[in-house]
Amino acid sequence: MIRLKGKKAIAIITMAAFLLTMLPAFVLASTPAKYVLTLSPTTVRPGTTATLVSGSVVDIYGNKGVVNIVYTTPAGTSDTLTATLADGTFAKNYVFGQEGDYAFQATDGIDVSNVVYVLSRYEYTPDARGSYKVGDTSVILGGTIKGLPAGRQMVLKHESVAGVYYTSAVTDTGRFAISVPVFTYAGTYALGTANTDGNSFVKYEEITVAPQALTVTADKTALTGGSFDNNVTFTAKPAVTVANGTYYFEFSGVKIDQSSVSGTIYGSVIDSTYYTKVAVADSDGVLNLANLKVLDTSGTLTVKAYYQKDAVDFANGLYADNAELLGTLNIPVNPAAKVNVFTNVTSLAADTTTTLAVYVKDVNNKVYGDTNSTLKDVKVTVTGPDVNASDSNKAEYTFNINPSQAGDVTVTVVATLTDNTQETKTLTIPVDGLKATLDAATVANLVYGATVTPKVTVTDKNGTPINNATVTISGPYSGTVDGKITNIVNGQYNFTSGALTDVTNFVVNVVDPSGKKARLTYPVLGSNVYTVTPEKATLIAGYDTEVSFTVKEGAYGVTDNVNVAYTDLNGINQTVNGVTYINGKYTISLGSLTKAGTINFKVISTDGKKYGTFAVTVKLPVIKVFAPADGILTDSQKEAVSYAVYSPVDNKELTANTTVTFSVYDNSATFGVYDLNDNTLKTVNGNTYLISGASATVKVIATKASTYKFDGKLELLVNGIKVSELTVKPAVLTVNKTEVAVGSDNAVEATLKDAHGNPIKDATVTLNGTGVALTGTTDADGKVIFTVMPFATGKIVVDAPAYANITKPEITAKFVVDDKKPVITIEAPVTTDKETVDVNIKVTDEGKVAGLLVNGQRIELVAPMVEVNKVVTVTLKEGKNTITVEAADVAGNIATATSDVTYNKPVVTTGDKYSKYVGQMVKLTYSKTNLRVAPNGKLLVTLQKGYKMRYLGREGVWNKVRVSIWTKGGYKTYTGYIYDPYFWALTNA
Repeated sequence: MIRLKGKKAIAIITMAAFLLTMLPAFVLASTPAKYVLTLSPTTVRPGTTATLVSGSVVDIYGNKGVVNIVYTTPAGTSDTLTATLADGTFAKNYVFGQEGDYAFQATDGIDVSNVVYVLSRYEYTPDARGSYKVGDTSVILGGTIKGLPAGRQMVLKHESVAGVYYTSAVTDTGRFAISVPVFTYAGTYALGTANTDGNSFVKYEEITVAPQALTVTADKTALTGGSFDNNVTFTAKPAVTVANGTYYFEFSGVKIDQSSVSGTIYGSVIDSTYYTKVAVADSDGVLNLANLKVLDTSGTLTVKAYYQKDAVDFANGLYADNAELLGTLNIPVNPAAKVNVFTNVTSLAADTTTTLAVYVKDVNNKVYGDTNSTLKDVKVTVTGPDVNASDSNKAEYTFNINPSQAGDVTVTVVATLTDNTQETKTLTIPVDGLKATLDAATVANLVYGATVTPKVTVTDKNGTPINNATVTISGPYSGTVDGKITNIVNGQYNFTSGALTDVTNFVVNVVDPSGKKARLTYPVLGSNVYTVTPEKATLIAGYDTEVSFTVKEGAYGVTDNVNVAYTDLNGINQTVNGVTYINGKYTISLGSLTKAGTINFKVISTDGKKYGTFAVTVKLPVIKVFAPADGILTDSQKEAVSYAVYSPVDNKELTANTTVTFSVYDNSATFGVYDLNDNTLKTVNGNTYLISGASATVKVIATKASTYKFDGKLELLVNGIKVSELTVKPAVLTVNKTEVAVGSDNAVEATLKDAHGNPIKDATVTLNGTGVALTGTTDADGKVIFTVMPFATGKIVVDAPAYANITKPEITAKFVVDDKKPVITIEAPVTTDKETVDVNIKVTDEGKVAGLLVNGQRIELVAPMVEVNKVVTVTLKEGKNTITVEAADVAGNIATATSDVTYNKPVVTTGDKYSKYVGQMVKLTYSKTNLRVAPNGKLLVTLQKGYKMRYLGREGVWNKVRVSIWTKGGYKTYTGYIYDPYFWALTNA
């Protein structure tokens, strides 16, 4: 065996390691064929003789000899050429008698080469080609082909649809022109030569015909997975008008419950329960699936819509590649939330009684009362124009509602789960119809015996005046104005003057010719003979929910039941009938007060002929938001939000219960709310959380919808009052380099910070691409270091999967010449009184350290590494010692570093019971406590039983010692005090 020393040895070791590293890649890339065959020429004219010449029929193991070259003609017959390959080359004359493709392959026993095709073609020059699509008419595909014999013609035919066939004769000059009246089918067409009977076709080129664009949309942006009912409508809208054909909607990507898809179905049922791919035929391009059940809890539903005039052959999958129109749509399937709400209707009509069914299901698709249902308590409230209903704790909720005007009906579900967390879900159902208003003067004068001149304004839902409706008023005043007879301008219907003859309700009914309606109802009051005094003249929004008052008629108190009418802060007329006199006053509930303003009340006798008025002022509390100060929430990261509430009257902090609401007001994000113990309270689209005491902190995790183009926005409301707008911004992921070298180790440092610029700890960061698939976890500085060795050029994507919407840096892997030397760091004491010293050596190199010498002695490495940490024991001579470290990387770059250590021979001391272990590795034992190394009184580390270290001896004081212990980066020497000296001992390691 030859032994090499010094730099030459390191260099040879480096190259050997490099070759061993590269050998598997070379073996994988090699061809299984024994020969590599290359022929010239590769294109000939039919009926001519060509000399086949090769310089590449080569046995890769170095053998040469007789090789058979088997060829196959266009007619399918085969024959063999024999070539003696004394020098690895051959030449052979061959007559190419037919038009078509000849296949040649070298063989030798079971070893074969690649197949080389020689194309036997007539001289063909096509005219300039454009791009083609279904519906293109009068298309001429021309060109020149020279030498085509009699009995042959030019042919264009569809490669997958039989019977789609066009021909053209060839003129004496070789010109041809194939005329296509209209491209009816999409797909690939082959243009070539054939006999006049269509046989012996030879392809010269391909023509691609694309389908026309078909826009596919859905009325939902996402579906709920896990067997939930999804009411969804898909619409396929063509760019051009089409007729006499059929639309097909193909679904794939997730499992679909078989029973939830109706219509003419194409596809195979898996396990008799679900489809993995299914197509539904449809006549008008609008497919409504009322109860689509998606069995996968997450994924993407791919909807491919196409239009076909002819019958579709579904033999090869479902999609017909010759479709006339084609479009696709991807819809995400999201896991079911803890609480899921569905309704039987998606729209309502004004002034029309409708049965509204509301279904509330938990994450397992179970309703309240089902076995193992997580729904512990459920309350459903339905509100809208003259709609206010609620019900609790049922499997199905049914409400007969009659919204009075166009607008929205809101379904609110507040559910308490078995883990005692609370979820709030809302659904908004549009109300189609008209909107009507009565002029303010008439509303203010609705008093028994008064004369009114009503004016009713009618618009559609968007505020556009309606001039052709019929408006009828009934009750104490009656009259009708017909817009089809009377000329109405700007939707205003004017009635004649008349007296209010009783105290029944004043009712306005509106209907237009299309049947859309609106309804208004107002109470008519009696005479003003009551004096009403409120208990509190000022109410605090978000805290006060009731108003109390006393009533007098003259000097006498009124104790009979009364009715109360008022317009709330949202402009909605409210009536509370039969208010009872209790404990010296009347009290009515105002519900949640969310804004400032003045509320005017009318207290009315039950017969409607007496009334009095009073007013209260509503003021907003003073709410201070302390965090986050910059108004930002980091996307996908839990963050604390704190606030406090003060009275607007005396500026004292309010300690009553506070309800906190987070809402997504621009449909851009979803979020969860947690209490300080991280118990989940809410995961989607708005939540209320009851907190004892005003000062509070909650934690929020928000995620912006990926399809939304702008930053997500969340509103923080305290007792219904907006106090802060929080912007959801993504975390920031960066890397320290944009390029890495192929075939070498590269140190890549990724840093993850939140939207405030603070590092994120314990986050998962991934690198994927060009054979790289790495995962790491960030440290306290938000950093993680990867050793990256790509095997091919390309892109490596850096991602933090738990953080949505981040910008994912890309690193380019490319071939790089490594001319950088390794970096050497030496840690050794300047002086020592020991004959040996432990030297901590750290070597780093992006291309991997392959060799290491210390004072000329080779240090074994397990394998080349980006970073090497070694502790080497060096024997010293008395006086100054120079320690020399040499390191080489896999590219052969060599670096040198030195460090000086002075050895002062110590004066022999006594009293160290462990002096025999000085300079040796020892093992720590103990009976009652651990051994702690604490230099300068500051705890450095607590050593556990069985810990191995190098003992360097006592330093004059019974409890002061020197030890060499392992820390990150290698062994380091520390002088410190040993505590608890009676309960530990050292033994041989």
